Amino acid sequence: MANEVQEACTDYLQSAGSIHGRFTAAVCALYFLVASTKILSFWKTGNGSFFESDLESGKELLTAIGLMTLLFCLYNLARKRRMVLILVSRAWPLMIVLAFAFASVFWSQIPSLTLKRYFKLLIFVVCLIDLITEPDSYRSLKTAFLWYIGAVIGVSFLVLILLPQYGWMLYVHSGKPVAKGIIAHKSELGEFCGASILVLLWIYYSTPNRAPVLRKQIWYCGVGALVLLLLTQGKNPLLNLLFSLLVFFIFCFIYKTEDKKLVGAAFCFSCSLVLVFIFFVMAGMVRDVGEFAVNAIGKDMTFTGRTDLWDKLIYFGFKQNPFLGSGYGAFFGGSKTSWLLEYVWGSAASAHCGYLQLFLETGIIGLLLFLGFLGKTLISTMVSRHIGSYREQAILVSIISFNLFYNIMSVSFFLYRMSFIALIFVSLYLSSKKMKSDVLI
Repeated sequence: MANEVQEACTDYLQSAGSIHGRFTAAVCALYFLVASTKILSFWKTGNGSFFESDLESGKELLTAIGLMTLLFCLYNLARKRRMVLILVSRAWPLMIVLAFAFASVFWSQIPSLTLKRYFKLLIFVVCLIDLITEPDSYRSLKTAFLWYIGAVIGVSFLVLILLPQYGWMLYVHSGKPVAKGIIAHKSELGEFCGASILVLLWIYYSTPNRAPVLRKQIWYCGVGALVLLLLTQGKNPLLNLLFSLLVFFIFCFIYKTEDKKLVGAAFCFSCSLVLVFIFFVMAGMVRDVGEFAVNAIGKDMTFTGRTDLWDKLIYFGFKQNPFLGSGYGAFFGGSKTSWLLEYVWGSAASAHCGYLQLFLETGIIGLLLFLGFLGKTLISTMVSRHIGSYREQAILVSIISFNLFYNIMSVSFFLYRMSFIALIFVSLYLSSKKMKSDVLI
């Protein structure tokens, strides 16, 4: 009898929240679209030959959409504040990192820029919390991701097919042609596609009874994301996607067999790799092996000039404020570093390494806090007993792996990128599953 009453209440909540949940998903997907892409200012070509309007009001429109989204989500969260407070307390590693990023406003080189970027990121987090706490078994969350991914892929293909000369938003910067799409540089579109494929796999494996419509949506979005990823020719996103899928298959095998001997074998294999590497070092062959591996991914030993930039940025970081950094989002725009960067690198817009950029903006303290958050999230995902299936658990591990390795050569941490949005989602999703499991107990 108690089970029947619980099922009836669950059905009532899901039916009552279905319309509201879909509307919430639409609002959040719209904000994701306008805040993480250049869709509001895409038609500014820079040469006046096509769609000359520069949409100077794009920033104001984005601010208005962000404020309306924030007010809408805060109203929703106020109605379920008890659940939200429990969820936030469960996700304490993420909250500590976000709190430190906000505190960096007080020592930032450009406090207004830090506050603006933090406010924009905070809306992403609020949207995810609102979607995860909807009483519809995460259907709103999955719907928002599907609409967001589908919109970006659809618009990208539409522009490439109808306006191929403007599909990548070509313009000249520092004497060189730069290719940009509605996300930004085409390599960033590759990152979006790679992370989106992993999120789509999570939607697929986390939905037990998949309706034909849902399967078609996942299939269309997945194929479109893969084709766009290949068109961008982004080596880093493609290699990270392949590595993440390898991690997925390995953890699927481990979780399925639950054989402790397999873990021991993996440990022995890892130790053997270390011994082989030591042999190469002693034989003086490590440079040759390194060059072979680097050339295989289309890079040189400087990683297309990155090592020289990293060396100088590390020097600047320790000379300015090594413990607290220059403020979230303020290092490359600050007056203290702009002339130095112009002198050594030209016009560097990022560190081309997520970990290094975290050090420059939040210092050693912020970097250690974020690494602690990453480690806690990864370990919690690997050992969690509250996730529905071993395939879902493995794909969540692969999403974290994508973030870990993508940020070695590129930057997505604390940016409005799909991979970082997915990382925040994984942290909140695990806390939500643990919270619901404790309530049922």
